[in-house]
Amino acid sequence: MVMRNKVKLVSSEVIQSFQEESVYKFLLSNNKVAVTIALFSILVQLLILYIFITAADYTSNMSEWVYELECPPGEDCESNKRVEPYIWILFVILVGFFLSIDILEGLKIMLVGFNDKAWRKFFAGLAVFTVSVISFVASWLFNSATALSSIDILINSVVILFLNDLDEKMYETVNHLCPDWVQEVEATEEKIDATQRLSENFERTISSHATTIEEDNQRISRLETQFVEMVDKTSNKRFSELEKCNEELKKSNKKLEKEMIEMKNKLHQILSNSSNHELQRSNNRIYELEKSNIKINESNDKLEQKMEKVENIVLNLLENKSKVLRSIKIISEFEKSNEEIKRFIESLK
Repeated sequence: MVMRNKVKLVSSEVIQSFQEESVYKFLLSNNKVAVTIALFSILVQLLILYIFITAADYTSNMSEWVYELECPPGEDCESNKRVEPYIWILFVILVGFFLSIDILEGLKIMLVGFNDKAWRKFFAGLAVFTVSVISFVASWLFNSATALSSIDILINSVVILFLNDLDEKMYETVNHLCPDWVQEVEATEEKIDATQRLSENFERTISSHATTIEEDNQRISRLETQFVEMVDKTSNKRFSELEKCNEELKKSNKKLEKEMIEMKNKLHQILSNSSNHELQRSNNRIYELEKSNIKINESNDKLEQKMEKVENIVLNLLENKSKVLRSIKIISEFEKSNEEIKRFIESLK
């Protein structure tokens, strides 16, 4: 993923600097004439390289193979090849440096085309890379077959490299003959590059929005879990407390009922025995029971108030949960709008 983002950041620079003084840059154009000129240059260069490779094949009718052994009659064979070993290192350095720019540009534009799924760019890079590599191979084979001295290797290498500049000379010729047409083709290429950069900027903004949306979703999920845990904890605690209070009230009511039954029995006995002293005691007991009943009623009122407060807290928590759900809907609508923007960018491409 990181590699793809880096390629997107440098793709516009690679396209702008691709083969600036060569007809190979026309391969990125939509102009059919320009593309035809570039393909013609590739065909001519490959034909020239094929001639050199065929000349290095001793089995071919066009072979230029030079035999290094000279065998005079009646004498031992002697080698005519006078090539120093270091000259091949110099050959690799000379040809490698000369072709390195084209090889690197070809690889870069191939990578950009593969990353963007733009096969025109990929083909342009492949063409430049192929011609450069075949030029190196053809020069190596031809020198191995025909060079008898170090000077021959250098001369043959320079000749092949000079022919490899055919695309640049063709661009100079076309630019000299039709400068307005070349400027028009390059202007259309710049417009295409501008739209490409615009689409890349859109893609980067969409990716950044997508990351922010994912972060917001993660935050909302964490808030939901915290909210649910908080509701569970508070509700469980409050309900457990209320249940304990109810149990205590039930126990006190049972005790009160038992005492009331006992008092009734005592009153019945007092009435039956007609004892004033016991009657007075029973009245006092009744008075105490009435007081305790009043206190129980007050505790019941307080318990009802606490229940109302708990109901209000639960209602507030439910309202907050509904607000969170509405925010989630808004974020989903925002994701849909981002998908529409992506489809719009694809249509622009």
